[in-house]
Amino acid sequence: MKKILIITTLITLAITAFVVIQRYWQTPVKKVTSINEIKEKPDQTGGIVEPQPESEIQEGQAISRLQFLLPFSTYLFTIESFDYKTAKFLVNPKPSVSNFESEFDAWIESSEFKDIRKERFLIQ
Repeated sequence: MKKILIITTLITLAITAFVVIQRYWQTPVKKVTSINEIKEKPDQTGGIVEPQPESEIQEGQAISRLQFLLPFSTYLFTIESFDYKTAKFLVNPKPSVSNFESEFDAWIESSEFKDIRKERFLIQ
């Protein structure tokens, strides 16, 4: 009986010590360095940097402006969405418009989206 009491006491002490150590033992935490504290900053990331042609920059900006306005509608057509898979605007002509292709070309040339190439429009 005495042995059982001693073994039970030792097991209880071991479990209590384990719980106390797990709960209250503080492991040192590594200090996070702020980006402003880094002394040696690299000049570049190693990526290839090449200038973009001005026409591509203007086209990208025009595409972004038109995407922001979607759905876009005129008396000639409606652009419901931009297909990211093909990188084209989906253009639905209005049924009442005759000679749509030439009218659409004239609209592109006179609009703020003239920098977008015609290949970026998919007429349905």
